[in-house]
Amino acid sequence: MSWFKIDLGIEDLVDDKESLIRNQYEGIWLANGAPKEAPLFASKAPKDPCLIFFSPGAAKIGKILIEKYGGTQCEKPYKQEVGLLIGHDSDRILLKT
Repeated sequence: MSWFKIDLGIEDLVDDKESLIRNQYEGIWLANGAPKEAPLFASKAPKDPCLIFFSPGAAKIGKILIEKYGGTQCEKPYKQEVGLLIGHDSDRILLKT
């Protein structure tokens, strides 16, 4: 599977859509047993647009959110450019170095 991203612009950030997506994904992630290798990452602030990244494992269980928020396929992000939103610390190894 591929990596996916959701782009959030200024209006989305004002509406706190990042928190909304994070909370919705957390519910899905927990309902699936908090699986390893299914993390959600976000671009480090300040960034416009803010990008939320779904790893291949996250895309598998969070497909409904990718579709709902217009996510698109993307390259794997670099470790230094993103922070972990939902997942295990060990999941950072999935990122580019």
